[in-house]
Amino acid sequence: MDTIVNASKEAREREERESPWRSLFRKEYLPNLVICVLMPFFQQFTGINAIIFYSPQIFSSLIGSGLSASLLVAIIIGAVQVVATGIGLVLADKFGRKALLVEAAVQAFIAQFLMGLLFYFQFRNSDEMDDWAAILAILLSCGFISAFGWGWGPLGWLVPSEIQPMETRSAGQSITVFVNLACTALIGQTFLPMLCGMKFGVFIFFAGWNLIMSVFAGLCLPETKGIQIDEVQHALHSHKFWKKVMDAEDYFSSYQNIP
Repeated sequence: MDTIVNASKEAREREERESPWRSLFRKEYLPNLVICVLMPFFQQFTGINAIIFYSPQIFSSLIGSGLSASLLVAIIIGAVQVVATGIGLVLADKFGRKALLVEAAVQAFIAQFLMGLLFYFQFRNSDEMDDWAAILAILLSCGFISAFGWGWGPLGWLVPSEIQPMETRSAGQSITVFVNLACTALIGQTFLPMLCGMKFGVFIFFAGWNLIMSVFAGLCLPETKGIQIDEVQHALHSHKFWKKVMDAEDYFSSYQNIP
């Protein structure tokens, strides 16, 4: 509690000299800015909407179309996501945010890539899906949903909040929310045209983004597990990637100038 109080006092003193928005766009806070933009962007480009939108057709191939198929889709997806999110609450503190994000991105990549291949070969010469292929598609969908549920779903909100020090927190969180909602609207408006044009290649498209996300999480994200709020910038400065970008001299001198 003392750490939070002291950090809040320092943040207020800095805000009197410089607004959080101006601070966030300074060089020493560039990693914070990049992470608070890319995390919500990647969260939406996992392809979660692709799976959710297409799930009714996957399930209807097994039990037929109609209300029963839609209800089954909602129940299964909701149940898997709730359970996976609960598991993520435990795993994030046990194994760390970074490891969970990398694992989730790789798992989502495998699930979507295999789903794209499955649909391509199944619907290449037929309009119907074999029973075994439909079951496999359901399992792959659940695999993807679970990866999102314990990975980029909740951690896409948690990590941007943990990576912001008190002096840029308000501005950073505002940007995170804006980017998330903007990307949600973008995916919602463009997914159907993409599906019509790319057909099952849309799953390969999102699989590629998941592969990029795994590289980003592995190389560019510091581990925020157990880091105090006043230690965030030190963690970024010591990170092997971001220390090449940050201006440590400016960062420490800015704190020395606090009256």
